[in-house]
Amino acid sequence: MTVDLIESDAGFGPSPSAQKTATATANGDSTKTYPRLCDKDQIASAKEWCKQHSIHGVHVLLVDYGNVARTIAYTVPRFLSILKSGTQTNFTVPAMLLYKDTVAQGSVFSVFTGPDFRFDLASLKLVPWLPGHALCMAYQYSSDGITPWAYDARSFLKKQLDEFRELTGCEVVVGPEFEFFLWREDDKGVPTKYHTSSAQEFAAFRSHGGKVSQILDAINASLETAGLNPQHFQSEGAPSQFELSILHKDAMTTADNMVYTRECIRAVPEVQFGTKATLSPKPFLDTFGNGSHIHISFLDPTSNTNVFPSPSGKFGISELGQHFMAGILDHLTGLCAVVMPTEMSYDRAVPGNWSGCFKGWGVENRMCALRLQLQVPHGTARDVEFKVQDHTSNPYLSIGCIIAAGMDGIRRKLPLPDPVEKEPEKLSPEEVKATGAARLPTSLKEALKCLEGDEYLKEVLGPIYKEYYLMKMDESTHCETLDALDKLKLFLRKY
Repeated sequence: MTVDLIESDAGFGPSPSAQKTATATANGDSTKTYPRLCDKDQIASAKEWCKQHSIHGVHVLLVDYGNVARTIAYTVPRFLSILKSGTQTNFTVPAMLLYKDTVAQGSVFSVFTGPDFRFDLASLKLVPWLPGHALCMAYQYSSDGITPWAYDARSFLKKQLDEFRELTGCEVVVGPEFEFFLWREDDKGVPTKYHTSSAQEFAAFRSHGGKVSQILDAINASLETAGLNPQHFQSEGAPSQFELSILHKDAMTTADNMVYTRECIRAVPEVQFGTKATLSPKPFLDTFGNGSHIHISFLDPTSNTNVFPSPSGKFGISELGQHFMAGILDHLTGLCAVVMPTEMSYDRAVPGNWSGCFKGWGVENRMCALRLQLQVPHGTARDVEFKVQDHTSNPYLSIGCIIAAGMDGIRRKLPLPDPVEKEPEKLSPEEVKATGAARLPTSLKEALKCLEGDEYLKEVLGPIYKEYYLMKMDESTHCETLDALDKLKLFLRKY
């Protein structure tokens, strides 16, 4: 599906296919095309856009496996030069450890030479909280300048989307949600909640003389300026906790937008109000944690309709959707190491916290890993919500692995088990057997062991798997040495 480069007030979009492409060998597949270098007209258009918005710095944003955004800001002349010829960089290593800027012992990146990268103009956006700055995602390439770099998470997601399109003829559509806390330090320097209004009270918005509402308005305004179409804000299940959502898009655009929104949520309160926000999975042990739920459906580009539901399908779900969900459930224990990739992830994923810490699925059942969401007012299936993920996961890796698991279910025509119709922890042994709703891993090391035993996901990840495994085992071991406060501060600093 080809869409021309479109210039808008916020940036360029919506499809990377508008850029000049080069035939690339992507993990052995030489039929795919990947964005590469821009032609004269595209460079001229980018130059005019920068002039129109008084841009003097363009950040290339590359996200490591721990979902930490790393960047270099280029002057506009240098940015335009890179659009024409590309560039090599040594500034980011995808498997950088969470607690120190180095790699795990045995990592290939200890002798690493930086890959080439190419800006993806489809992702170019303003950064409203930094006037005069813009942000752009990139694909990374091997030294030949043609082959997508085997360790690039963004290229990994693109490969899964290409395969899904070939397998089904459909596009994956993803709608994300963002849960976060506003927080401050008390007189002793201990992190605490920003306000104490009861959860989901309207009073939360007028806390601190209406400052909370001003902060949320500013986040919303920044997202609107960048063209991300925020949909709703609400006070969430804990004091000082909020949730926002942005408009569903194709999976690659959504992954980019998830990175951008996360940076926006953290930056706007600090830059404009001197206040802090965190998306850490469990910043306060006495209440709920922060999830990164995503809603998944399928777009048939021919009819421009959502083909996840089907009125004649079992549970109102199309066969495609049923097999996709069954594939996710089949690989879910291994997936946990990718979608809940830190020790603090498992502090959040406990029964009773709406974290989806059980393997089954249910119709509007928020306690299960997969929740079938119904359309209003018809009561028919709309999409499936994946509830297990949190914001410490790299969205390119996590969405890519979720799609890969779903494709395995489609290829094998896996049947969808019975839905869970009550709280999973209250199921009888017979009901657990019928629904498959067993408890998911309770620690990162347990999840990594499950991933190690999932030959399919390991093959899908390719060389990323070894680096990811070494990185996460090292981080898990380090976190075991930290007391609760030091662990909290580490995650507040990073997320």
